[in-house]
Amino acid sequence: MPHASNIKELKKAFSCGSNLVESYCRLIAIELQLYDIEPLKSHHIINKLHNLYNQCAGRPQAAALNTRIAELKHAFREIHVEARHGTCKLPFGSYPTIRYVRLQGDWLSSCTEERKLSKLNEIAKQTIATLRTLDNKI
Repeated sequence: MPHASNIKELKKAFSCGSNLVESYCRLIAIELQLYDIEPLKSHHIINKLHNLYNQCAGRPQAAALNTRIAELKHAFREIHVEARHGTCKLPFGSYPTIRYVRLQGDWLSSCTEERKLSKLNEIAKQTIATLRTLDNKI
């Protein structure tokens, strides 16, 4: 499988103790695992997951995948990041922007609490587990 070595390297950070780093690496691994699903060469893992959902509709795991998509969307809306002009919520189509997260303690407003990063990390873990049930090994 293409990118298997990349995913193997990213998995080393899955238990580093930082919710920011762990969730970021998990989201990268999800993107790489879904590299051949439209939209190609895109960071829009929400759309990739939705397209995978359409491919597996009718299978028992489809409902779980749909749940993960909804959870990721909600979690992304809880993360505040720096933008070109001020701040914004983590864009659905550009999860790498999370590296510019506005962590509580550094900012007075429009910031992200650690518990929200923890929740995103947990949802990313659950998404990987759901993908495994669909034979998408991460």
